[in-house]
Amino acid sequence: MSDKRNTLISKKMSRLLRHQAEAEGLTIDAAGYVPLNELLAHPLLRSFKTTEEDVRRVIAADAKQRYGLKEDNGVVTVCAFQGHSMASVGEVGLEVVAPADWPSILIHGTYRDKFKMIQDSGLSRMKRNHIHLASGIPQFLLEKWQGEERLEEVASGLRKSCNCLIILDIDKMKMLPGIVLYRSENGVYLTPGVDGRIPAECFKKVTDQRGISL
Repeated sequence: MSDKRNTLISKKMSRLLRHQAEAEGLTIDAAGYVPLNELLAHPLLRSFKTTEEDVRRVIAADAKQRYGLKEDNGVVTVCAFQGHSMASVGEVGLEVVAPADWPSILIHGTYRDKFKMIQDSGLSRMKRNHIHLASGIPQFLLEKWQGEERLEEVASGLRKSCNCLIILDIDKMKMLPGIVLYRSENGVYLTPGVDGRIPAECFKKVTDQRGISL
């Protein structure tokens, strides 16, 4: 099966599982799981003649491990692990990370043309439920990293196209009133922030993809 078809199916799955399941009348639980038969019956996937085999293949091949699939009493359900904008999808299935267990580094990937706004108003979850953070960088960035930070390889949490990395000050973040950090099943760290934001005072360093300060 072609990579193009896999990508198209993945995009349609992401759209429904993260943002439109409720509006489209799909059954979705608090952890974000949707019955596979309902997903396959939706016009977005039906138009590609998507099968259960297709969905299983897309999930297994996803480099960022963004999707989950489980079977309970013969019912197969599918979810996106993070990135939701639906209020009904909460923190069920997310691991609360105790302050003592926070990673030594947390990074948010964004774009240079967005940073001035972020610097002025803080890092916002926007219309999503959480701000996405990574505890390292993907292999393609590690290969050209010149920053002083010693980073580990992660599969998910940063878009490949991001050209601005915000390295957060962990100690200052922990002092934010009511701050909660979660870890999803694919290793991405998530936080709703405080009132939906992480203030710029918690930014430790801002770099390009090579780790060179901007």
